Amino acid sequence: MSSVIIVDGLLQDSIAEYAAILDSATESNQYSESFLSYYNPEDDSNNNNNNNNNDKLIGGIIDSLKILNSLNDRDFEPANNLAIFILKNLSKNGDFEQVLMLNKDAILLNLIQLNSSLLQNNKQSIKPTSIISILSNIFNLLSNTSSFRIHILSAILQIAQDSKLVSLVYPIRNNFYKWLKASGASDLEIKSQLIRLSQLLRENTEYEGESLALNNFVIKNLSSLLSTDDYNKFIIQSWNSESELDLAIYNSTSLDPFLEKLLSYYIELDDKQFVQIFNQNSSDFKSLLNLENILYKLKLLKLIKLSSQTLMSSTSSGNNDNSNGHDGRSGHHYLSYEEIAKFLNLNSDLEVENLIIKSIQNKILQGKLNQSLKIFQIHKVLYNFENQVFKMDNWRLIQLRLTNWKTSLKEIKESVDSVNKKKLMTKQQQQQQQQQQQQQQQQKKEVTV
Repeated sequence: MSSVIIVDGLLQDSIAEYAAILDSATESNQYSESFLSYYNPEDDSNNNNNNNNNDKLIGGIIDSLKILNSLNDRDFEPANNLAIFILKNLSKNGDFEQVLMLNKDAILLNLIQLNSSLLQNNKQSIKPTSIISILSNIFNLLSNTSSFRIHILSAILQIAQDSKLVSLVYPIRNNFYKWLKASGASDLEIKSQLIRLSQLLRENTEYEGESLALNNFVIKNLSSLLSTDDYNKFIIQSWNSESELDLAIYNSTSLDPFLEKLLSYYIELDDKQFVQIFNQNSSDFKSLLNLENILYKLKLLKLIKLSSQTLMSSTSSGNNDNSNGHDGRSGHHYLSYEEIAKFLNLNSDLEVENLIIKSIQNKILQGKLNQSLKIFQIHKVLYNFENQVFKMDNWRLIQLRLTNWKTSLKEIKESVDSVNKKKLMTKQQQQQQQQQQQQQQQQKKEVTV
């Protein structure tokens, strides 16, 4: 969160300016009189404030924060930032964090309740962005290890949630874990806050990918703290999303038995068994799952599997082999519409084409449709199964491919050795010829003499 408070002049001037703002809001002069009576400019120059008056001034500023709630949006943020600047400079021995901790409700809760009140009354006199900007300024005034930062981040999430403005927390998503960790948050606190952030991001379909990424991060790094309920919510969100295909990360997690059974068939790409178990079960989770979307994703996964196998098998069998989906003349790997329809249980060429087009648009596969020949030329499988568990047939294909590479490398080495041997022989012959020529020239010289 990048923000900064800029204040011109001495601390005394800032106090006088802040008091004038309060006097204007309350139509009085009580704050100018009381605040300036507590502060001695000589103490400021000598950096030796009177403790009693200093505490009274801090208390007065804390108590006055609610008065700022009556200001308009244009004046609200600068006035709050001015108050924070004064509090920081009045803090004993620079212990600004202690002042904030002792007055957490007066500062943070006041802003949260203000935002909630404005929303309930449908008022826009002060914008949520202004409130979060104030919190960001306080956040940046604290050290990276300050535990008060945890409370600020929680308040920001609350305001964004109440305001239904997910965009307010989107910019902090990448640093959220790092900030919590540096501030000394416990793993349980981190887990709770990351899930809150994920749930917020999920409310906007535009940020669905970021929400899913946070879920996966929590599973990988804080799995011991997750409950079955947490895992159930995560996998339901993943299944219902359009982008999350690979769910192998849930393989060893603690799921509800019904969801666990569905997951096993999903990973096996067994859509028939998936539907059968889904229809036979009376679990409450059924109403939370988008079956149509899940079955569509299973078709995409099966298309990826078929394309990958075609690429691997045809490559391992050699470039001159015209079988197994490889066209030696064109240099492309391909699948016929008929093969795809049979493997994916599709009923028409149109379904095949729509699925392929969707996979290309979503950057899952790279290739080209040939409608006249009714084939799909596969250039590349772009989707990366980060958590894919390889089965025996996958390993056999890889082993075969590696064996062919090894053979090719051996042949290349033999060719290189042969060329080097010929070069060496040629060089030796040239050297012998040069020696013979030199000897002949030497003999001619001797005869002449």
